[in-house]
Amino acid sequence: VPKCRILVLCAKNIGAGFSPPERERGDGGSKMLSLIKNRLTLKKLGIVQVEVSTFCQLNCAMCPKTIFKKDWISKHMELELFQKIPFELFKTAHLQGWGEPLMNPNTIEMIDTVKKKNCTVGLTTNGLLLKEFAKDLVEKIDYIAISLASTKEEVHRKIRKTSLHDLVKNIKFFTKLRTGDR
Repeated sequence: VPKCRILVLCAKNIGAGFSPPERERGDGGSKMLSLIKNRLTLKKLGIVQVEVSTFCQLNCAMCPKTIFKKDWISKHMELELFQKIPFELFKTAHLQGWGEPLMNPNTIEMIDTVKKKNCTVGLTTNGLLLKEFAKDLVEKIDYIAISLASTKEEVHRKIRKTSLHDLVKNIKFFTKLRTGDR
């Protein structure tokens, strides 16, 4: 079983940003992708970050999804659009964004798509679906980042509206599976 690194991100260290104009236009950045494909053939680029879902089961205090709730559009990136991204031009693909990537029903197929292009792949998750997807993730991805709001239960629960204890159980389950220690 391939090893995968586990990263834990704390919300206070994550910066805020806005979506690129390509996503707002709804063309999936196809003009940018064709430009990259046609002009860069000599050296692989470092990393591409792909937002595969804007759905999330949480309502974190600091998240744009919560702040802009009435205007938020929850969507999954379609597999066909994802497969048009030229992953062979990148060293690493990271699946993350303002949504939970594991909520996209095609996430595992997306990971397979990236791996077929000889590209490292990882994702950032809130960890709630980690146990459900653990076997596939351990076998397929190169690293995973698990986002949490605090190492204190009461603070995490206040910000994330979910249990830190349950998240830690999911992380331990995933780690045991990854290391083969059952």
